[in-house]
Amino acid sequence: MPKFSIITCTKNSGLSVDETIKSLNRQNFRDFEHIFVDGGSIDNTQEICSKSINSKFFIEPQLSLYQALNFGIKKSTGEIIFFLHSDDQIVDDKLLNNILDIFNQNNVQFIYSNIIMKKNFKLIRTWKSKKFLKKDIKNFQFPAHTSLFYKKDVFMKIGNFNTNYKISSDFEHLIRLFNSNLENYFYDKITISMNYGGISTKSIKNILFQNYENYLILRKNNVNIIKVMKIFILKFFERLNQLKK
Repeated sequence: MPKFSIITCTKNSGLSVDETIKSLNRQNFRDFEHIFVDGGSIDNTQEICSKSINSKFFIEPQLSLYQALNFGIKKSTGEIIFFLHSDDQIVDDKLLNNILDIFNQNNVQFIYSNIIMKKNFKLIRTWKSKKFLKKDIKNFQFPAHTSLFYKKDVFMKIGNFNTNYKISSDFEHLIRLFNSNLENYFYDKITISMNYGGISTKSIKNILFQNYENYLILRKNNVNIIKVMKIFILKFFERLNQLKK
């Protein structure tokens, strides 16, 4: 059993996944498996993914993104799970070793950190987190889901991604995660460089739909309606501004 299961979902990701793989292969800690769940790529994605150390490749074109992530969790055999998206890169060559040290030295179930976001190689945002408090749930003050490392049994305790949500399932999962009583650790370092332009920011339509799903999720969690609308408007214009960059 490897220490880490790194899960990457791909679909025609040949232009970006090579840098993702290189960032993982540079890690000085090599006790991991790299699980690829591919949506039926017709480019050179599979050929590139074969370059990854300890790789396992599954072709599952019928799965949505969150179904593919859940599939990766099911196929994982590691003690610690990390989602490394196909256009993101690890920025610290000792990250896996440092994360393992934190788990070994602290009685925690998951770890989160800081990330940077780039578009066309230009830095557009530094997503700096903080030690999370439950009151932060009502203010959207979550860490980036791409920065999280989980003990595998976290998913047995709170469940996998809810595939009823097409864009905001990661947000709903974060609410369940931080609403739980699972011990966590804030690693105050930049760990991931994330390319801006995922499914939630491809168009104004997607931005609106994501905010609609966020609205449903917050209402389900009994957040005040006025506060929900304020957050909805703020996040819409924030994403709209980033879409223009």
